[in-house]
Amino acid sequence: MKSFPILAVLACAPSPAFAIEDRMETTFDASWTTNCPGPYQCSLEIFDRSQIGKRSAAFIVATNDPAADPVCSYVFPVIPNADGLLATATRDFVLKIALVDSGLYVDGIPDRLCGVRLDGHYRELGD
Repeated sequence: MKSFPILAVLACAPSPAFAIEDRMETTFDASWTTNCPGPYQCSLEIFDRSQIGKRSAAFIVATNDPAADPVCSYVFPVIPNADGLLATATRDFVLKIALVDSGLYVDGIPDRLCGVRLDGHYRELGD
C-alpha cells in the first residue's frame, strides 16, 4: 500500500477560512426589509452575480404601488472582509453590512442617497 505525505492530503482539503467565508456569504443572500418613513417600502437584496464573479447589495425604495417604478434603487458590489462583514467603499462613503441575531445591521449609507434613512436593522422577508 502506497502512503501519501500528510502535506499532500492537507493541500487538497478546503481551508477552514474558505468554508466559513462560503457559509457566511450564503447566509447574507436573501431579501431584507427595514422600517421606512412615510409611504415608502425600503428593502435590501443581497445576491450572487456569478456571471461577473461578484456578490452585490441592492437598496430599493419603493411606494406601496406594485405597478410603480422604484423611487430610488442602487446596486453596490460587496465583498466579505476579515471581520465577517460585507463591505464596499465608494468615493463618498463606506458601506458595511453585518449579520446579527435579529437579521442584518447596515451602516454607512448616507440619507441623501435616496432621501430616506437606509442605515439600521433589517429583517429577512418571509415567503
